[in-house]
Amino acid sequence: MASVQSKIDRELARNDSDELISVPASALTREGFVAWKKSGGCPDFCTITLERGHLQIVDVPDHASPIRIPKTAATVDGFTQWAISPAFPGRGRISYIDGEIIVDMSPEELNTHNPVKGEVSYVLYGLNKKLDLGVFYGDRALVKNDAANLSNEPDASLVSWASLQAGRVRVVPRKRKQGFVNHLFGAPDWVLEVVSDKSVKKDTETLWTRYYLAGIPEYWLIDARGEQIHFTIFLAGENEYIPAPRRGPWQQSRVFQRRFKLERTAHPLGPWLYTLHVKMP
Repeated sequence: MASVQSKIDRELARNDSDELISVPASALTREGFVAWKKSGGCPDFCTITLERGHLQIVDVPDHASPIRIPKTAATVDGFTQWAISPAFPGRGRISYIDGEIIVDMSPEELNTHNPVKGEVSYVLYGLNKKLDLGVFYGDRALVKNDAANLSNEPDASLVSWASLQAGRVRVVPRKRKQGFVNHLFGAPDWVLEVVSDKSVKKDTETLWTRYYLAGIPEYWLIDARGEQIHFTIFLAGENEYIPAPRRGPWQQSRVFQRRFKLERTAHPLGPWLYTLHVKMP
């Protein structure tokens, strides 16, 4: 893992914020909550209480409303049921990752996150449609995987027709709403994460490991916060993800059967403009 982290460049982790809230699932019980508070692991930049079967988080930076996590969210199944319910917060990122509920309510950065995700999704959505590989899902598509003990929303994901046919991924329908989908269960063929200040460790270490354990064949990781873009296509190897083969700035994707490079230029009015280039292998 250390060699992979050096490729990502650890220096970019300097802006990782302490305002990410990580709640152990055990803290959703009275005994576990008391132990968590005594351990010193409970953050001090917000107020967290346990009352009436809910963990309540208030005074969260960048978020005015209280966040109420039900005690049933202590398991990956219970968390997923909460995540697809009307009670789940409509903004922010809340994930269940190996026994921890990770809460990030910060707004999406509009120069180094949102347009990156938009450009990659735009290009790959069209390429997927052209190649007829499967179904491309953009932001807020919930993925549940029991093997990785994970329930999380990647920045984007792709499920191939082959994976659906083989049962590696199951599309879970909504109850009483025919044709509507709640979440994906299993291992998508491809996922994307774009690093933000608060998600450095989650994206480069925690999800890097969990996505591999989930059996996801290809993971794209992009960090555009520094002077240079750090874009790596990771392919599932024998024991962990390994960087995809490169030819200069071009990286090979197994899923999309193409080579890619990501560039950006500064617009005269200020914003960064991103371009995902594609060519045949």
